[in-house]
Amino acid sequence: MIESTINGYQIHDYIVSGAKQIIKNEKQLNDINVFPVADGDTGSNLAYTMQSIINNAERNNSVQVTLASISEAAIDASYGNSGTIIARYFYGLSQSAKNKNFLTVTEFIQILQEAVRYAYESISTPKEGTILTVMREWTAYLKNELDRHSSFENLIHSSLEHAYEILDKTKTLLSVLAEADVVDAGAKGFVCFIEGVYDFIKTGKVSDRNFSRIEKINHDKISHSIHDLKYKYCTEITIENNHPDIKKIEEIVKSYGDSAIVSSHKSQIKIHVHTDNPHQLTYELSGFGNILYSKVDNMKIQQDIVHNRKYKIALVTDTIADLPDDYIEENQISLIPLVLIHNGSIFLDKFTTNSQTVFSTLNKSSEYPRSSQPNELFIEKTLRFLLEHYDRVIGITISSKMSGTFEKMAHVAEKLNKSEKRIEIIDSSLNSGAEGLLVKNTMDMIRQGQSFEKILEGIKTLKQKIDIFVKIPDLTYAARSGRFPMVAGKIATYIGIKPIISIDPEGTGIVLKELNLQKLITRRSKENKIIEYVIVHTDNIVKAKELADFAERAMGFPPLYIEAVSSIISAYMGKGAYGIAFREE
Repeated sequence: MIESTINGYQIHDYIVSGAKQIIKNEKQLNDINVFPVADGDTGSNLAYTMQSIINNAERNNSVQVTLASISEAAIDASYGNSGTIIARYFYGLSQSAKNKNFLTVTEFIQILQEAVRYAYESISTPKEGTILTVMREWTAYLKNELDRHSSFENLIHSSLEHAYEILDKTKTLLSVLAEADVVDAGAKGFVCFIEGVYDFIKTGKVSDRNFSRIEKINHDKISHSIHDLKYKYCTEITIENNHPDIKKIEEIVKSYGDSAIVSSHKSQIKIHVHTDNPHQLTYELSGFGNILYSKVDNMKIQQDIVHNRKYKIALVTDTIADLPDDYIEENQISLIPLVLIHNGSIFLDKFTTNSQTVFSTLNKSSEYPRSSQPNELFIEKTLRFLLEHYDRVIGITISSKMSGTFEKMAHVAEKLNKSEKRIEIIDSSLNSGAEGLLVKNTMDMIRQGQSFEKILEGIKTLKQKIDIFVKIPDLTYAARSGRFPMVAGKIATYIGIKPIISIDPEGTGIVLKELNLQKLITRRSKENKIIEYVIVHTDNIVKAKELADFAERAMGFPPLYIEAVSSIISAYMGKGAYGIAFREE
C-alpha cells in the first residue's frame, strides 16, 4: 500500500504538466483526427481547453480549491467533443474532492473513478474506442495495481504503459479508426496528459520538452476513410438557468443531431451537438433561459480544407457578407459570425439566428437587439486553423465605419503574423450583398491562381466599383433600433415614404434622395456598365424576385443569386426590405 499523500500544489502541477504535453502535440492530434468527424481540430480544441487551465487555474495548497479552479477554467474554454468531455472529467474531479485539503493515493484514485463516471454521463450515446475508453481503463488499472507497487511514481509509470496498450486497441473498437489505421485523437490526447503527469512525478518539474510517443500516420488511408458527414455544424451553447429541466433539454438536443453532450454546472447548462439546424435549436433552447455563449463550426468546410484543400490562399469573411451557403462551401470560405444580443441572450449571426428567426424573436419583445463584434478567441482559433493549412490568408470585413470587426480581426492577425506577414485583413468599406460581391471577386482571383500581392491590389480597385441600393418599406424597425429618429420613422411610415439607402466611398451608410429604386437602377446602369449584380432582401422573397425580373430586363442578364441578408442587417433594416448590389465595369 502506497502511504503518501497529495496536496493541491501537486494536483495543480500534475494537471498543468499534462496540459502542456497535450498542447505540444496539438498538430499530431489534429493530423490523426478522424472520429467523430475528420475536421482536423481535436488537437486545437483540447489545446484551447488546456491553455485556459494553465492561464487561469489557481495553485492552492487545498485540493478542493485547486480542482475547483481547474474545473472552472476547463468548462469556460471547452471546445469540441474531446474538449467538452475532458472538461466534464475535471468537473467530476472537483465535485469528488469537495472538503478535501489533501488526498491519500487511494482517495486520489477514487476521485479519478468518479471523474470517469461524470465524463460518461455527459454523453448521450458513449462510444468505446474514444477518450472515454482510455479514461476508464487507465483508472481501473490504477485501482487494481495499487497494492503491487512500492511507490506512486512506479504505479503511474506502469499505468502509462497500460494506457499505450489501450490506446492501440482503439483501432479495433471503431471501424473508421481501423480504416484510417490511426488511434483515436481524443484518446491519444488523454494519453499525452498521462505522459505529462508521469513526467512531473518523475522529475518534480513541468518540462518544456515533447516526449510523447509519435503515432504513425498514413495520409492516404486517412483520406480513404473520410465519408460524407451526417451533420454539418458542430454546435456549442451555454444556457443560464437556475432551475434547468435537464431531461427535457437532453431530449430536444438529441432530436436535432448526434454527438450530443448536455451537462449542468452551477446555474449553467452546457450543450454540444452535431446538427444541421443550429439556429432552430438555439431558438427552441432560448425558451429555457438566456443564451450566454454559442460557438458553431462548419465541419464540412473544415474537413474539406484538411483533406481536400483547393487553393493555396485562404479566404475568410464575416457573416455580414451575403453569399449563398453552397458557394461558401464549394470554395471553402471561412465565416466569422458577428453577435446579436437580445433580451440577455447572445446569438451568432447566420448560425444561431437568421433572417427568419430574428423576426420571431423581435416580435416577442419590446426591447431592441444590439450587435457586437465577433468573439476574439473564435477569430484566433479560425485564423490559426487556416495558417496550419494554407500559405497565406486574406480576410475581408464589413466597413469599419459600421463595425469594429475589422479592427478586432486585424489585431488578431498582427499577433499571429509575427515575423512573416501571412495574413492580410481588408476593410471592405461595404456591407451586405456589396461585401459579398467583393468576397466573390476575390475568390475569382484566388481560383485563377493570382499572386497574393496581385490579389490585394485587385481588391483595392474592386472596392471602388461595387455599390448597393436597398429599399426600406417599413421604417419602424430602423426607428426602434435607434438608427432613425422614432418620431420621423413613424411619420415617414404613416405618409408612405420608403427611403433607399446606400454606402458612400468611405464606407458610411447614407440615405439617397431618389425614392424610386427602378429609376435609380436604370439611370446607374446607363451611366456605367454593370458587369454583375445580386439581389438581397429581409424575408421578402416576393419583392426580391420582382426586382430581379426588372433588373434582368434592364440589363439583359440575370442576377448571380438572390439571398436573404444577415440577421443583424435584417434587425436594423426591418422586415420587407429588398435591394441590389452590383459591380460596374
